[in-house]
Amino acid sequence: VYVMSNKAYPNIYKIGSTYGLPEERAEELTGTGHLHPFKVEISFEIKDAEYYEKKIHKLLDKNRVNKNREFFEIDLPKLRKIIEHISIKANRTSERLKLSDLKSIFFNSNLT
Repeated sequence: VYVMSNKAYPNIYKIGSTYGLPEERAEELTGTGHLHPFKVEISFEIKDAEYYEKKIHKLLDKNRVNKNREFFEIDLPKLRKIIEHISIKANRTSERLKLSDLKSIFFNSNLT
């Protein structure tokens, strides 16, 4: 799971997942008509990354810039803490964490 920034969008971050290197994904995205290159701000290896990417999107739905895009307006240090906590919990269990579990992590870890 990665978080990317683009200086054309201050304080807005793209949250996604990739099986390759996040830096390679940033290069792919930069070539899709954006004025400035994307920069990888955060990346964590998480088991079942696509699943957790979607759950993170739901968790941060109120911060979503456009309902059809993976861009979120949020403070970067806060976002780093959220994803770090989720990756630690997700990688410690063999079962998928539910959205309610993630909300519990989010709200009980002083991340709001």
